[in-house]
Amino acid sequence: MSRSKGRRYDTEAKLNLKKVVAVIIAILVIAMFIIGLRELLKQQDNIKDKTFITAYYPIYENEKWGVIDTKQNIIIKPTYDEMVIIPDNSKPIFICTINTDYETGTFETKVFNEKGKELYTNYDKVEVLYNNDKQNNLWYEADMLKAQKDGKYGLIDLSGKELASPKYDEIKALIGIKNVAITIKDGKEGIINNIGAEIVPNEYEKVTAIGEKYENGFIVKTTERKIWSNKFKWAKSTRGKI
Repeated sequence: MSRSKGRRYDTEAKLNLKKVVAVIIAILVIAMFIIGLRELLKQQDNIKDKTFITAYYPIYENEKWGVIDTKQNIIIKPTYDEMVIIPDNSKPIFICTINTDYETGTFETKVFNEKGKELYTNYDKVEVLYNNDKQNNLWYEADMLKAQKDGKYGLIDLSGKELASPKYDEIKALIGIKNVAITIKDGKEGIINNIGAEIVPNEYEKVTAIGEKYENGFIVKTTERKIWSNKFKWAKSTRGKI
């Protein structure tokens, strides 16, 4: 009897050990599953954060202009009489117009970021360059702002980097052509691009583009009608006017 009891005791001990091991394995599997699920959820949250891009838009309320983002947050309270200009709606750069005199056509600007910090304070005025195509679709030149200082104009990008120093009497868009601007100095026109490189010097009465891309070249008006190629050399010249 004692021997059979001993066998039953040994057998039950072995069976209990197997159960313990099985339970431990089950617990480990469940723990691994929970950890894996958490990591998966974290990855999904990261993907959501990366794929959701905040954009900014003008808002008009109670006859005043401000800025709102895609999460419905009020970035700039509607307190301005003129629409707040957003050069690139994926970037928190907001140009607010103040002290507008409609009789003289003069105005001032202040530029803010999403935290309300004023930007480009080393310039007297900062404006976008308005442009349009043949169908009169309006756009702003990308990453290129006109900056005024001491009565002269230059170019900066949206980070505030100076592309061209304020030395021109005027800077304006070349209608229908992206990424370049007309510069005027001492009554003569030239062309500058969106990284500040001078393409055509300020030596001509008028500059127009060939086609719809500035890489195609330009026609400049002097005593002769000449074509300025995209390799910065004279391609050909003919007598006449533009």
